[in-house]
Amino acid sequence: AFGIWEYNEADNLWTAVDNTWYSSDSLVVDDVLYVVYNAPGIPAGIRYTTDFQTWEEMPLPTDVSTSIRVLDYYNGAFFMGHVDSGVFYSQDFGQNWTEYREDFPKFSPVPGLDIYGVPMNFVFSDDTMFAGVFSPFEDVGGVYSAPIPEDVLSINQNFDLFQVKVYPNPAV
Repeated sequence: AFGIWEYNEADNLWTAVDNTWYSSDSLVVDDVLYVVYNAPGIPAGIRYTTDFQTWEEMPLPTDVSTSIRVLDYYNGAFFMGHVDSGVFYSQDFGQNWTEYREDFPKFSPVPGLDIYGVPMNFVFSDDTMFAGVFSPFEDVGGVYSAPIPEDVLSINQNFDLFQVKVYPNPAV
């Protein structure tokens, strides 16, 4: 919770490389480290770096706080589990986010007020997404599953349409 640390095995020593508080999850995609933060009101919800010196921010969905619990990457899309707002995904590095609450567990004490469970992790298998969900409300927590959004799954299907052709055949 109190920064990002790097372990030097030769010296058997941990060294702070970033002192931004309240990181909750991290992942590496194409040699880029992404770190998400779980606290409202902090400067950035998702930060990323390739060298631990220069950090950039991934945009968040409009009107969503920096209370992010989990970030994962599947089939070209980032999936974000938000503490208050359920699940979002982005196929363009956060420029556009899509709410994805397909039957996501929630508590609705009054009409128009939905309190979603907190996604704690994501697991992807074929065309299904699983999430462990925490909630203090009865029947909201547990393991949740939903189909992976069709526009995310279609990315792989489009690759099958392309075929590499080399001319002349045989080529040198």
